[in-house]
Amino acid sequence: MRHVRHWIIVAGLLFGCEQPAVTVDAGCAAEGAACSAHADEDPAARAVTAPAVDVSGVAGEWYLAMGELRATVRLRRDATGALEGSLQPDNADATALTHIAWNDTARTLRFRARRDGYVYWFDGRVIEGVFTARVATTLESDTATPAATAYSRHATAWNATVIDTDLVPRVWDLRADDGYHARLRIDRDARGLVGTFKVYARDGLGATVEELEYDLKDVAWDGDSLTFSVTRADTAWRFEGSADGRTLALAATAQTGGARTWTGARAEVLSHGLVERPVATMNAWRTRVRARLELLTMAGDPAPTATRVTVLSERALATANASDASQHGYALSELRLDHTLPDPHGGADLTRTAHVYVAKPDGAMPAGGYPTVIALNGHGGSAAQTMNPASRYWYGDAYARRGYLVVAVDVSHRPFDERSDLYGDYNEGDDPPAGNGTHPAIASPGFDTDWEEEGERTWDAMRAVDLALTRLNARPSSVLAVGLSMGGEEATNLGAFDPRITGVIAAGYAPDYAVMRNHGNHPCWRWRYGDIEEFIDVSDLHALVAPRPLVVETGLVDPTFSFLAAPYASDKQVLRRSRVAWPTEGRRVIHDLHPGAHVFHVGDPALDGGDLRGLQYALEVRPTAANPVLWQTDSTTRALRFTAFDLLLSPRN
Repeated sequence: MRHVRHWIIVAGLLFGCEQPAVTVDAGCAAEGAACSAHADEDPAARAVTAPAVDVSGVAGEWYLAMGELRATVRLRRDATGALEGSLQPDNADATALTHIAWNDTARTLRFRARRDGYVYWFDGRVIEGVFTARVATTLESDTATPAATAYSRHATAWNATVIDTDLVPRVWDLRADDGYHARLRIDRDARGLVGTFKVYARDGLGATVEELEYDLKDVAWDGDSLTFSVTRADTAWRFEGSADGRTLALAATAQTGGARTWTGARAEVLSHGLVERPVATMNAWRTRVRARLELLTMAGDPAPTATRVTVLSERALATANASDASQHGYALSELRLDHTLPDPHGGADLTRTAHVYVAKPDGAMPAGGYPTVIALNGHGGSAAQTMNPASRYWYGDAYARRGYLVVAVDVSHRPFDERSDLYGDYNEGDDPPAGNGTHPAIASPGFDTDWEEEGERTWDAMRAVDLALTRLNARPSSVLAVGLSMGGEEATNLGAFDPRITGVIAAGYAPDYAVMRNHGNHPCWRWRYGDIEEFIDVSDLHALVAPRPLVVETGLVDPTFSFLAAPYASDKQVLRRSRVAWPTEGRRVIHDLHPGAHVFHVGDPALDGGDLRGLQYALEVRPTAANPVLWQTDSTTRALRFTAFDLLLSPRN
């Protein structure tokens, strides 16, 4: 939280908390709580790097996306130090840039480009080699400066000069001449260059042809030329080719005599890679990548200047179970949070409204505050459903009954006209009768939004963390994000973006983005203004959660994100990449491979239909000499001594 924020409490005392219901300065208090939360843990495992001053330059080779337009923008300084440059669309001639204006302090960049009788006016911000811009288009004959509202298009770009500081890691998304699609990754460990190759789809067949992931052999890469060998389904292939900027072309020859040509472009340019790196390196990576993703998804993550909390209802929902000491009663409050944000275009303040439920356990508050859960619903659900034991999103109620403070946040979708280019359902929201209607985008009057929908959902959840830490006596060392399906997605995002989250349980969500894109999954995870796959994959979000505890729950019979015969293979592939972000893996990253389906799994037989006691830890998590491929489909597990309810209190059991 980088700004002072004020809380305005409406309707008297808030759920019986000890603080008076007045406007208070909460900005520094929450930051101090977040820092003190980690004092009792291993500093190397809990280090959170403070934001550093961005000193990255603007000169370099930028790869720009604006709708269907892909182009290379080259910026350089002439002999006098002035910036000059060009914009070259793919497969077209370059055009000179004019009116280049770079403010190193404000990190703003403006320029114009003339092409085909039009002038394109770019106006945006740069954070750590990532550029987001609004773009206006005028006729070349029109000399008038466009109005602010004319900047109605959006562009994203990344600067290879800033981001590609080493030859690795590298990721490319490839397509073969016979329509197969694959993801190629390379990195370097103590042995030398390593990598993986995975076919995930084929034209006309989607992800029905998804394959296992195979390790590369004999990798050679100098920044231009790339060669490697890979054996897929008992067929050995030799690849040879070269890179040209962000693109790659490879000729593949099979040992059996077949041949294919693969071409593609860079992907996951912000990736943490495939191998372990020093703790300090990973901490610096997290700081940079969070800042870049905040720019790409949250318009830079502005903190609210004030929050108005309105208590809509309060009631005692559950009573303690006299025969079971682990079962608590709790009181439930329904709240509306109205956050005030400054208008980036200079108008009146903007308002973002969120709808939450707060469950406060009965009895005295534990020493140090309440262990806390931020509960997030999936598609078709709501915060209210997470507090309903009969709902598929019942986990908010379950945690509250075990003495946790629960803050459940509505996760939903934008109105139709604000995302109709991506999807056309959920036009009334996810659960309107329970108050979870559509969520209008954060936008200034007369402008479309600069935010991605994923960014808004995560920002809402971060504000729930503010509420818990500054008003509800949450224990700063025990703030867990949990969710199923889309709720698991948002729990992952919340843990990735907010270092105050001390652990994440993501149920039914650890997909490979490329597979998900071709699998028929709901597209509300996609970005409107850029390609999320060009920047990150889910394993990178996991690496942002690290080194805090992460539990990923996968059902043995859940085909939600993969058509493979053993659908959890994709999750295992993702988690293999994720694990290297933990300096000492231990039990801090758990793949709970349970015998259920697309459900939230606890490891308690009373709640899991007679399932074995404890989370089910997947034992085969990476290749070995004896098991170089089949680890991906191995379902062997070992029951841990703790359940999902115990994670906050005993994460090292």
